Amino acid sequence: MHEINKPLLFIGGDLNGIQNFIYNVSSKKAAVSLKGRSAWLNTYLDKVCRGIIDIPAITAGTTKEVIYCSGGKFYAICDDNSTIRHLIDAYIIRTESELWIEQNGQIFISITYTPFIFKTESVVVIDDKEYSIGELWRRTNAEFNKKKKRKFCNTLLTDYDSLFQVRRTGGDVRVCAITGIESPGCVKLEEEDDGESIWVLPSVKKQVELGRELRKNISRLFRSMPKNPILGC
Repeated sequence: MHEINKPLLFIGGDLNGIQNFIYNVSSKKAAVSLKGRSAWLNTYLDKVCRGIIDIPAITAGTTKEVIYCSGGKFYAICDDNSTIRHLIDAYIIRTESELWIEQNGQIFISITYTPFIFKTESVVVIDDKEYSIGELWRRTNAEFNKKKKRKFCNTLLTDYDSLFQVRRTGGDVRVCAITGIESPGCVKLEEEDDGESIWVLPSVKKQVELGRELRKNISRLFRSMPKNPILGC
């Protein structure tokens, strides 16, 4: 039972560009990264959601609840006051900037919030008007669509150069074998049978390693399961 007539925030997050991020790759070596990229997305979404809920001002409150976190979206509820809004706004700006730097703009996360109060368990008050509780999701998803048209707007306002500075690539600069992105920061992933080295972005290497670790854990789990006497396996 949620507290009635208490100021709250309904927070939502939405990862944009998931399909392109996972499948839009430029190399036959892409298969080694697909599972890792998918697992990374889930891990990243949970990290962002928890990052908000774990903001000290929110943790110190009486309401902090993750409603849903999967499939590229998360929704949560927390207390509402000016300090919390300010801290969430700062978190949004920082998260967008970090994601831009780490993933080269391949994926974007929209984070938004709606102030409301519960009048009853199924009726909420938003901007002094009463709505069914579904209005919270409707407004949040509408805001997601708006933000998709203004990707990295906060990064543009706070770090213009990182978006529009000339990137000096070409020549001896390596190309990520998975994404096709040129970067002097590429690191060695492995060597092919012919001895040729495979170079990838640091973020891609993390995703590949995550995918391999996931595969090992699944294999270990199946090996530890007792054999089925009927199936013989």
